[in-house]
Amino acid sequence: MRSVALKLSSYQETSVRIGRMHFSSRFTMEGLFLGMLTGLFVMLGLNRGVYPFMWGAGITALFLLYRVCRRSEMACFAQVALLPFVFIGYVMLSPSDFGADFPLGGMYLCAYLTGLSLGFVRPRAMWIPLLGLALVIVLSLPVGWLVVGRETLFFHGRLKLFFHHPAVLATLALWCALYLVTSWRDIPGQWRWVWSCAAGACVVFAVLSMARAPLFGFMAAVTVLFVLRWKRVGLRFLVACMVLVGIGVVLLSAGERGRLVASIAAPLEQPSLISRKPIWEAAWSGFVESPLLGNTLSAFHSHYEEYITTNEERLHAQYPVVERSLRYPHSTYLAVLFGFGLFGTLLLVVAFVPAVCLSLRANDLFLPCVVVFMLVYGTVEASLHRKDGAMELFFPLGVACGRLVSRERREPDVIAKAQTLPS
Repeated sequence: MRSVALKLSSYQETSVRIGRMHFSSRFTMEGLFLGMLTGLFVMLGLNRGVYPFMWGAGITALFLLYRVCRRSEMACFAQVALLPFVFIGYVMLSPSDFGADFPLGGMYLCAYLTGLSLGFVRPRAMWIPLLGLALVIVLSLPVGWLVVGRETLFFHGRLKLFFHHPAVLATLALWCALYLVTSWRDIPGQWRWVWSCAAGACVVFAVLSMARAPLFGFMAAVTVLFVLRWKRVGLRFLVACMVLVGIGVVLLSAGERGRLVASIAAPLEQPSLISRKPIWEAAWSGFVESPLLGNTLSAFHSHYEEYITTNEERLHAQYPVVERSLRYPHSTYLAVLFGFGLFGTLLLVVAFVPAVCLSLRANDLFLPCVVVFMLVYGTVEASLHRKDGAMELFFPLGVACGRLVSRERREPDVIAKAQTLPS
């Protein structure tokens, strides 16, 4: 009996030791993942060294999901999180030109995996890496002014910081501000004032960039938030955003203010919009040539050059400006149709619609507002071919799916109940 008791005691000690090692290993992996993810957003704000952190965060996220996910949760993951993987696999495979968009699909995969892991393991911790991005954007102006000078931070009088174009700055800055207004309660109380100051500065910076498409997308998303949450905080955030936009407009030069007013009064007559028409025409012609499977986004550069060379006389007679070389369509809608075809477009819609609907049911509004932002912004701009575009769209999608699975762990059958509730 004594030997049996000793064996049992030894077994219990071993089990406790293994449990402690597993607990410690899991939290070490969580810390590594959060560090990699925060580093990714910091590098994204600096526009330097993004890809090593993106791949590192994606691989760490995959290992973390493997460590913490139970077998009983696999069915829930398949129900909620599988559809985006189908679209990403389609992009990586690129049926029309095998493997041509594999690097692009890899960016989508890393962005989605990092969001999925964060939403599942730490559902309310998204404020940490995004605060790193917001602070880097805000601090880049004074630090960059002192280190590299004003000329590097501006593009023809428009603020761009370390990005290649002002629109990239505006999109990322307003993305951070959109997180604040949709996820205010997720931020710890002692950090809310830091987030408020950083997000407010981001809105002003976006106005100073004079990127009108992101600004219109942001105001549309905040308006949707006001409609959905007007009884609680929607009105407060709507007024705050309008005040911040007004401050930014006051800081603009007279010429830039005139451009902004003209874009609102006569949007169809803007020179920038007219110059995009031959680009859209070329993208549409590529879609017509391969409507089902698309052409891959990487093929647009060569297709555009061939199209304007073939139709040079007609295009120059019809349009005042024709770009000689371009790597992407100036429209997310046409970029999706040209690159992925009808089949890929359907997969993209199917990947987002269930997650958006379930997020609305769960009163988690970041993903729905991001989708509204991208729908408006995407009319005249496209970012799906870039690393920032991958993070802006697929990272929130992953977070939303991860949160839904995490809620299912705490409240079994919550997804089934949400799907059966009347609209």
